[in-house]
Amino acid sequence: MKINIKKSFGFIFLLIAIISMIDLIYIFYEYKKDRDMYSELVKSAVYNESDKKIEFDNSLKVSNSLEKININEDKLKSINSDYKFWIRIENTKINYPVVQGKDNDYYTIYDFERKKRKAASIFIDCRNDMQKDKNIIIYGHNMHDGSMFHDLIKFKDKNFFENNKTIEITINNKKYIYEIFSVYVTSSSDNYLITAFSSPKDFMEYISKAKSKSLFKNNLEITSDDKIITLSTCSYEFNDARTVVHAKLIKQ
Repeated sequence: MKINIKKSFGFIFLLIAIISMIDLIYIFYEYKKDRDMYSELVKSAVYNESDKKIEFDNSLKVSNSLEKININEDKLKSINSDYKFWIRIENTKINYPVVQGKDNDYYTIYDFERKKRKAASIFIDCRNDMQKDKNIIIYGHNMHDGSMFHDLIKFKDKNFFENNKTIEITINNKKYIYEIFSVYVTSSSDNYLITAFSSPKDFMEYISKAKSKSLFKNNLEITSDDKIITLSTCSYEFNDARTVVHAKLIKQ
């Protein structure tokens, strides 16, 4: 009887191990499909200044600099009319098209080609008015394979924060350069997702709070006339944690 019980437990553990392995293989397969899709987007729509197509390395190696590129935004809009701009961050793997949906749920599930994918999309808050709002909020998943907004967690390292502050956004082939001034971990319930402000005073109070919460100091001057972006991704310090990065528009 004891031998049969041991055999039964052994079979159950083996079955659990096999199922877990199948699940793991499926997850990595899904990750690869996500990377392949964004790889094809880069190959078809991103060019360097010599009008040569950029070869996208879907093993997600990090580029050491922001090479000057052109984006075929008409091509991207033909694939997805919700396309708004292209975002890149130096010394990270963040190099993606950004969309905006009618709500903040759709693009947490669907990718740029409107297919259900684990990585989904990088997307702007549905409340944002790109022309008017002082604070454009951008969301992306923190993927375990290092894709999407995973690399925002790098800014929690002081040395990385101090030496990699440039974010580039391309809209209608015009470059907008942002400088990062704050990074912190907060709760998803924290009031950091404000897109528009009723007064210059309210905006400056928001900036003051963002700076005070930052893990590291940055003396970048920000006035009530400035515009910023806020990048947000899941974090794992506690339940419903978020890693938040703020950056100021410094050049356009």
